[in-house]
Amino acid sequence: MVVEELKLRNATVPYHLRDPLEILGERDFKPARQIPEDVKGSDIQEFLRGARVLLTGATGFMGKMVLEKLLRGVPHLEHIYLVIRPKKGQEVNDRLNAIFEDRVYRRLKTEVPWYRSKVTAVEGDVSLPGLGLSPQDRQTLVDNITVVYHGAATVRFNEHIRSATAINVLGTREILGLAREMANLKSIIHVSTAFANCNHLHIEERFYDMPTSYDEIIQLLKSKDDAELDALTPSRL
Repeated sequence: MVVEELKLRNATVPYHLRDPLEILGERDFKPARQIPEDVKGSDIQEFLRGARVLLTGATGFMGKMVLEKLLRGVPHLEHIYLVIRPKKGQEVNDRLNAIFEDRVYRRLKTEVPWYRSKVTAVEGDVSLPGLGLSPQDRQTLVDNITVVYHGAATVRFNEHIRSATAINVLGTREILGLAREMANLKSIIHVSTAFANCNHLHIEERFYDMPTSYDEIIQLLKSKDDAELDALTPSRL
């Protein structure tokens, strides 16, 4: 009877009048609790047990989701390092604090209130040579990281080719170069854009031939000014 009444009530109440916290799933937050070390988790949780993770793109939509899931869903993960660039007068730790003001972290703050001790912001910029890392920070990452999640990218369709290449192509190459120096690396995950082949009506799960090699694009960036690149871009991409 109770179940039938609940179904009836939910069916008759318009969606926009329902409890917002119920819709967002914030009515079922669990109390904070430590998971004992000897409790075995899922395959992914066990793979990430004791992991020291490098995450790029944590200020973006997908990066925030990954960060929240790692901190809340992997209890025995050791630490997460976030590469963050200063922006609009904000230092990296200010930006890190701003990240955790997002509503997506409300459950995390309730269920894993000690989460902040597992996160360190590292000043860097994937569009710069060497990722803009200081020698000390680079060495810290080389010595410690076991898993890399690379999600930093520009997803603007009208991004200038010089900027898009610096972030999405050269930035990824810099991440791979850094990863090759990591003696303890177990895995690197690249979160690429879903719209890399948006000019196709149907996009298949396969590698597509590029109209121009990335080496040729890089040479064009070195030899052409922005006006020349604007004229060449439609025929090259």
